[in-house]
Amino acid sequence: MTPMVGYNNAGKTTVLKAISWLFKRSSLSAENFNDPSSPIVVTGIVGGITPEVLALLNDDHRQRIAAFVVGGEIPIRRSQPTPSCPIKDVRLEIGTIDAGGEIDWGANPTGIEGAISDLFPECIFVGAMENVLDDLAKNTSTTTIGKLLKEIIAPVQERHSDSVRAAMLDLEKLFSAKGEAKDADLVKTDRIINQEVGKFFPEISVKTHLPVPAFGDFLKGATLKVFEGDGDDTPERGADAMGHGALRAVQMALIKSLAEIKKDAAGKDGRTTMLLIDEPELYLHPQAVLMVRNALKTLSEHGYQIVFTTHSASMVQRTDAPHALLIRKGAAAGTISLPRMRDAIEANMLDAPVQAEALFTLGNASKILFSDRVLLGEGKTETTLLPEIYRHVTGAELSDRNTSLISMDTAGATGKYLNVLRAMGLDARAVVDLDFAFRNAIGAGLLDEADRDLATCKTLLYEMQAAGQLALGADGFPMRSGGRSAAQGFAAFAAQPAAAGPINALHQKLKEHGIWLWERGAIESHVGLTAKSNAARAQLVSNLETAGYLAELPGFDAVKRFCDWVAEDSWSVAG
Repeated sequence: MTPMVGYNNAGKTTVLKAISWLFKRSSLSAENFNDPSSPIVVTGIVGGITPEVLALLNDDHRQRIAAFVVGGEIPIRRSQPTPSCPIKDVRLEIGTIDAGGEIDWGANPTGIEGAISDLFPECIFVGAMENVLDDLAKNTSTTTIGKLLKEIIAPVQERHSDSVRAAMLDLEKLFSAKGEAKDADLVKTDRIINQEVGKFFPEISVKTHLPVPAFGDFLKGATLKVFEGDGDDTPERGADAMGHGALRAVQMALIKSLAEIKKDAAGKDGRTTMLLIDEPELYLHPQAVLMVRNALKTLSEHGYQIVFTTHSASMVQRTDAPHALLIRKGAAAGTISLPRMRDAIEANMLDAPVQAEALFTLGNASKILFSDRVLLGEGKTETTLLPEIYRHVTGAELSDRNTSLISMDTAGATGKYLNVLRAMGLDARAVVDLDFAFRNAIGAGLLDEADRDLATCKTLLYEMQAAGQLALGADGFPMRSGGRSAAQGFAAFAAQPAAAGPINALHQKLKEHGIWLWERGAIESHVGLTAKSNAARAQLVSNLETAGYLAELPGFDAVKRFCDWVAEDSWSVAG
């Protein structure tokens, strides 16, 4: 199951339509061409082509395809040279992947499109704004609802096909040309027609024949009837009298029903059904959105490949967030997909699985996927206070710049978090306490072990310990002692006039890496917070509403500079 997340007009729907066109040939009109003088080309890779799957194909098709399968995959591409060209000019090609990962399209054997098509999934496209009313009114297997019903009632056809066929035999006796009990009126008609035909061609005879439809023909006309209520005497209600939400709910209810039916079904024949849905949450209330999400997840585990677009964080589960595609659009590159969170983590955090999992928590994942810029904070104080402080200082919300604030809980993996987010193509910065410079920055490669300013700070710390002003741990940094926490020890150190210079220098060095270092030790010292409790944080948020209170904060100048730093247009690494 692959969610696609992006802003309006980023191109998400275009991606869905491209997938659908790749599997189902049609001649595209001019409105689908960015440049009518250049062809449309859609390239994809069909995976999971095992020997068992190939064995399902007929001999001719299997022989044509087998030579192209490398590692269970076949690259394919469909192209159309000009708008509205004849359907025969819409080509499908097959390629092979060489040792370097490049695709060689080479010469395609005759009949390859028919052979490849046997591997293709059934593709069902559910649009966001399509006219559901028309969909309900049409009795055809080509509509979205028709295709969904076909999936749902397949077991009905299988279960009743023999009994229906037996019933049809009785009808054939009545209506077929040589029926054993042919209807008397038809027999009379045959006689009259043959009398006239015999005058011209004595050696020819004709018989009326009324074809009896197969069971599958009945099923092609399957649709839904809408009723107000569920009693037997409830009158049918026209779909045109229903609101958009109710009509959308009908489509999504079919998908949920499909999930219920398929979850206990026997294994499929190796083929996949591709379900492409544009904004499944559209017009639905929050609880219904969760139900649809769960239904899609169930289908994805029972023979369906799900690709959907969404603007709702509720549609992306924590387990699916690493696989989500962030779709973005720019003037130069056009529509692109940023690297997936899973790929970025595998490349940057192989040695930090716990921290990687923290990025996948529901709150963090949804914020990351729906943002362009991510600000990392150390804990609850930052996530509670910084949005409020930022709003009072700048007059804007963090969300106004598509910026999200997420908690790391620990600063130890700050460098890794930043690397992952930047590898995903997102702008990322972090705000950390003073101890980060001493305990984590060297290991993260952000400061040199022989840094002169770090050495100066260590000397000052030892002098403070010798003077009985604080206690240092085995690592040479403040520790909890005598009722004073380690954080309070760092704050006491930062308050020393001699420490201001080297701390500011460390602040500037980390800022070049996109990390803001609180020079007073921690945010609490800058805002005058004396306790790390929910009550103290809530009181400070309330106090911020008082005119003039903000400017009286002990570290207001640094807080304002921080807010200005966050509000910068460019979040380049050297910033």
